[in-house]
Amino acid sequence: MSPAQLFALSVFAAATTAPLAQQALPPDVQRFVQRRDLCDHFRGEEPYDADRRAFLEARTREFCTGTDTDLDALKREVTRVFAIETADFDFSDRTSDEIRDKIWEKAVASYDEKEQLVGREVL
Repeated sequence: MSPAQLFALSVFAAATTAPLAQQALPPDVQRFVQRRDLCDHFRGEEPYDADRRAFLEARTREFCTGTDTDLDALKREVTRVFAIETADFDFSDRTSDEIRDKIWEKAVASYDEKEQLVGREVL
């Protein structure tokens, strides 16, 4: 299973059982989430002097490089797995929790819409 597929699966699991799902995430997904959270942390820090700016730029390069590409893969996988359109999603400045919440919100809305069309017993 690809990292994007594992992450999409974890989004679903995290939305339903957050504390348990966090412990049960596959190691590569845990690393991605941790890396993305560190990226978000260092991007949000204040560079109050030259040394701090250099430190933050180095940490941002270390933890952020490649995560936007990973997010593009995630969007493709979410479209495939949940059959929801993600073209209008902007994940570039969101935390992993915000990403999970946005995907879950869209997936639930899509399911509710389908349920109203065909009924609960069909789904």
